[in-house]
Amino acid sequence: MFLFYSIESSLKGLRLLCRFTGGMEQPGKSEKYALPLLLACALILSLLGANSALRSDEVWSVETASHSFGQMMAELKDDVHPPLFYLLLFPWMRLVGTSEVAIRALSGLLFVLAVWTVYKWAETLGGPRAGLLSAAIFLSCPLSLVAAQLARMYSLLLLASALSTWMYWNVFVGGKQRYLPWWAAANVVGSMTHVWFFFLLFAQGMHWLLWRRKDGLRFALGGAVSLTPYGLLWLPVLIRQLRKSSEATAWLEVPGLTDLEQLAFFYGGVFALALPWLLYQRFRAKTKEGQPVLGLLTILAVALAVPFAVSQVKPMFYARFTVIGLPIFAVAMGTWLARVCTWRVSVFLVGVTAAGSVYAAVYPTACDAQSAARLLAKQSGGSTAIFTALSRQPVDYYLKRSSGAPRLHETSFPAEIDAHPGYEGKVLAPERVTRYEIEAGELVRNLKLQHTRVFYFHGFHPELDQLLLPKLEREFHAVPDQGVKCKSANCYYTKISVFEPITPVIIPLE
Repeated sequence: MFLFYSIESSLKGLRLLCRFTGGMEQPGKSEKYALPLLLACALILSLLGANSALRSDEVWSVETASHSFGQMMAELKDDVHPPLFYLLLFPWMRLVGTSEVAIRALSGLLFVLAVWTVYKWAETLGGPRAGLLSAAIFLSCPLSLVAAQLARMYSLLLLASALSTWMYWNVFVGGKQRYLPWWAAANVVGSMTHVWFFFLLFAQGMHWLLWRRKDGLRFALGGAVSLTPYGLLWLPVLIRQLRKSSEATAWLEVPGLTDLEQLAFFYGGVFALALPWLLYQRFRAKTKEGQPVLGLLTILAVALAVPFAVSQVKPMFYARFTVIGLPIFAVAMGTWLARVCTWRVSVFLVGVTAAGSVYAAVYPTACDAQSAARLLAKQSGGSTAIFTALSRQPVDYYLKRSSGAPRLHETSFPAEIDAHPGYEGKVLAPERVTRYEIEAGELVRNLKLQHTRVFYFHGFHPELDQLLLPKLEREFHAVPDQGVKCKSANCYYTKISVFEPITPVIIPLE
């Protein structure tokens, strides 16, 4: 309730202040109040639902950063992402604690900085009105809120992408050479955060070739300085990681129309509701396109099209990774539409986003790692939990924190997932089906001998379920009323089925 009233008060204040200042027509007064209120809304939205259970990839981040520094770096070298976010999370957890809110607050603060960056960048291109609209678009995009609310590297990637492109624009479009070191520094942060950041750097290079083609020495020098830390500190690790990339990225598929539709939703969100009216007003005004908008859209198009094209051969496209282009999208749209937009559009975007976020926080999904751990903690000792996909690690995380939790037998199916709980591997490879059939048969036989109660976590692959479930159903009695059905699958399971051992019927002798 406190969060709801905080959001409502912030929006009312933003509305009244914008009205008082004539709809962002007086930069000095409006900027003084609108930006702090917008940043307050960003922080509140990033923390809505922050006390919910950690998801699978968040648990991996937390447990990795909980190790000693040396052990953490060894774990990261076996992962597929650069280490910078974990180098921030490592001291953060030791300073603020390991509660869900404390852990996710780091992403929330980085998100607030990203909103500030988008506002300031757009303001330099189109004035305070463009800054407010761009920040509101950025804030209302579903993908930006996903990044803000996850204890993962995506908020840091958002911030690095916004800073890098802003500084690139200042240096090579605006001619402000004093920002060259800041461009290089932002590139170092981004490259040490996520491998997709290199697609953004490539897109900036393509923009330079298409639109600028001057200051070549300065561009080459800045790029070399940008990439040197990654090349010295992490490139050898990346080469080793590539050797197992086929297993670690096996969950990625060749992208198609569905991925583009998801991308449109992640970028559009609430903004898509206002876009038809804004486009009508924009074309009605008959103003010419500005070079900043076309240039920004060039960078955005290249940054997203290149990984999409590469993924037709080597799948690496994932909607969440496209956060690298989100700040560019927001600034381009905000700058382009600012002339035909009033403060009401920004209030609408932030208000509807806040309402949806409040609803999601008040009515969370019934299925998460914490609820599954509570279910298992109520069972008597000797029960067995069979996890599929990556559902085991987050449930174990909360089971370890349950007081008086019984001793459970646990396993994953296929069992090889337990050797690398951060990814599944090629579990759907046709050549492995026979091996999994044998593994499923041995698992059920052992469970029957133990006369144990079984909790089966259904994952995302019905093909794997069909290898094990028929065998379980033949040897055990299903108890449907004690299972759990999920409306979503935030923790890599869609359903929990419960099986009881079949009690043999003893016929007395006459």
